[in-house]
Amino acid sequence: MSLPYGPPVKVSPFIRAARYALLVAGIFYGISKQMLYNSLEASWRREEAERQKKRDIENAKLRAKIAAEEREVVRQMESGELFKPGRI
Repeated sequence: MSLPYGPPVKVSPFIRAARYALLVAGIFYGISKQMLYNSLEASWRREEAERQKKRDIENAKLRAKIAAEEREVVRQMESGELFKPGRI
């Protein structure tokens, strides 16, 4: 059986060595970039955790303020102060 394009051509040893050298260089490049991105991601996660703590504190204060206002409105409704004429 013959191949449609003829027999395969022998690849030069220089080209073969260059391919493997570039493959190894690409692997090392990828490893170095991955380490860089990991360190950047770790610092971003630390900063995001600090921001989340601040947001949680602010949200807790806001929830407490809203709850106090709601308690006051319920107290006014129960006592009838909220519906007195001339209030609005």
